[in-house]
Amino acid sequence: MKNLYSPLITRHSSLYLHVPFCLSKCGYCAFYSIVPSQDLKNKYFEKLAADFENEAEKLGSFKTIFVGGGNPTALGEKGAAKFVELFQRLDLSETAEITFESNPETLSEEVLNILCSLKKLRISMGIQRLSDDELTILDRKARMKNVLKAAEMLSEKKINFSCDFILGVPFCASIADSLKMFIGEFNPNHISAYMLSVEEGTPLCEKVRTGEFPHDSTVGTEEYFQVRDLLISEGYTHYEISNFAKNGFESLHNLNYWLCGDYLGLGPAAVSTKGNIRRSFPDDFETWLKGEEEIEELSEKDKFNEFVMLALRLIRGLDITELKHRFGEIPQEFYNGLEKNLNQGLLVENAERVRLTDKGLTFVDQAIAELFL
Repeated sequence: MKNLYSPLITRHSSLYLHVPFCLSKCGYCAFYSIVPSQDLKNKYFEKLAADFENEAEKLGSFKTIFVGGGNPTALGEKGAAKFVELFQRLDLSETAEITFESNPETLSEEVLNILCSLKKLRISMGIQRLSDDELTILDRKARMKNVLKAAEMLSEKKINFSCDFILGVPFCASIADSLKMFIGEFNPNHISAYMLSVEEGTPLCEKVRTGEFPHDSTVGTEEYFQVRDLLISEGYTHYEISNFAKNGFESLHNLNYWLCGDYLGLGPAAVSTKGNIRRSFPDDFETWLKGEEEIEELSEKDKFNEFVMLALRLIRGLDITELKHRFGEIPQEFYNGLEKNLNQGLLVENAERVRLTDKGLTFVDQAIAELFL
C-alpha cells in the first residue's frame, strides 16, 4: 500500500516509536531487537523521518510520546539529538509527556542533557533486580554500579523517572528490602513490578524446557504482595496490576492504552490502533524499511474482550455502566462469567463497578478469561 494509514486514521492521542536496537539481548526478552551498526542507525532515522514527512497531516497533536525498545539510549548522543529534531516537527502541547526507555548502562549525562531540552521529559529505566548476582541470572548487561550511577544522575537532575523490576526470579530472595533502600535514596516517582514471564523462542524458554532454569508460575506471588504493600506504605498509589505511582505521576501513555485510547506506532514491530482498525509493522528491520504492514479490522467481540481485559488491569476496575454505554446490551455469557468470578472470590462488585480482589490478582488471567465472549 502506498500510504501507511488509511484516511480514517487522522488523529491519535499517543505516539509510540519502537527503537529496535539493543547492545545485547537478555535471555527472557521477547521484544524485537538487533545490535545497532552505524548503517542500521542511519537507515532507521531516514525511514522515521520519511514517515514523519509523509504522514505529517495525520500525526495530529499528541498527549503522550513513548520511545521504547530495545534500548533507545543505546543510540547515544547523536540518536538522542535525532529524536529531539523529529519531535520539533510535531504539534506538541506544553503538557505532552515524552517518555524514553533506557537501560542503566547507556544512560549517560551527555544523552540526558540533550533529552532535557524536551518539555515534560520522563525516563523509564529498566533495572529489573538490585544485586549483581540476580542481574547475572537474568542475563542483564548492567551491574549495580551502572544502576546506582544512573539513578543518582536522574535524582540530582530532578528528572521524572520510573523504574522497572522483575519479580518471581528463581534463586532470588524478595526484592522488597533492597527496593525499600533504593526508594529511600533515589525516590523515583513511578515503579513497575512485573512477574517473570517465559516467552516462546527466548533463551530462557529453552533453559526452562531443559530443566536448567526452574520456573513455577506461582513463584513470586508472595514477593508481589510484599512489594505492593511496601510501595503503598511508601506513598505510591497502586493504580494498575503491575504499576505504582506517586500522586500525579501515573504513566499517561500507558493509561491511554489501558483506557482503550487511539495510538499511532512507528518503527519495526510497532502497532497502531484507531477505532476498529489495527495496523502492525513487521518485526524485521529490512521488511519494515520496505513499508510493509498488516491491517486488521477488530470485531465488536474483539473490542469488547479487549476493553474488559484492559479495564480490569486497572485497580479501579471495570465500570459496567460504561461497558453498556460502549457496547449496548451485554450478552448473558459475560454475566455468567462475572457471577462465577464473584463466587470464587476473584472479583468484588460495588455500585456497578467490578475489580480484582487479592485472590484475583493472583489468578488474573483466569478471572479475565471468564468474562470473554
